[in-house]
Amino acid sequence: MDSESKGSRGPRRREQRKDLTTFCSVAFQYAGESFRAILQNISAHGAGFRLEVSPVEPDLRVGDEVNFAVNTPYGSTECSGRIVWTSKVGAFYIWGVEFTRISDNPEDPIRQLIESSF
Repeated sequence: MDSESKGSRGPRRREQRKDLTTFCSVAFQYAGESFRAILQNISAHGAGFRLEVSPVEPDLRVGDEVNFAVNTPYGSTECSGRIVWTSKVGAFYIWGVEFTRISDNPEDPIRQLIESSF
């Protein structure tokens, strides 16, 4: 984890993020390792993630870009984001990204999730 960013959430959000009440798994690679996380919240501009602490720590660094495969109730999709904050809370790593690549198609599963009541 980026020690300079612990506890810092960066600039204020442009819009409120939606906390998810449904399970959306996320797979990503970082520094040559594969990880699985949970999507915690989402907006049109970014998302928050949670990862259980594991033997291999994902030394996530603010400013790095990460590609994600996201499974939603509407199907699977891929997107990318720039890490804007990181933190370790108890047995979890949490972090947020600002999307750098996300589909504009309203039928894309992540767009449907953003617009849904989940």
